Amino acid sequence: MRPRFTLAIVYLFFFFFAFCFALIGPALWDILQNTPVGPEQQELAQRVAQETIQPRLHLVAALAIAATGAGMYYELLPGMKR
Repeated sequence: MRPRFTLAIVYLFFFFFAFCFALIGPALWDILQNTPVGPEQQELAQRVAQETIQPRLHLVAALAIAATGAGMYYELLPGMKR
């Protein structure tokens, strides 16, 4: 018996965080390039990350569910084949 449910949860979390980082990454990269290092940079990065992801959190969750579901249905994810 394979742990399909456990793997599905792991893949779901992986896709969720991957999509979050894909949305936040460009904004954080811009802050890294244009802001001097220090506590102001950290505060700005936290604020921008929160403002970037908060309105799109439902979209990210839906995309993670869709990616996990499609990967399971088409048997593309390792360990999820029947």
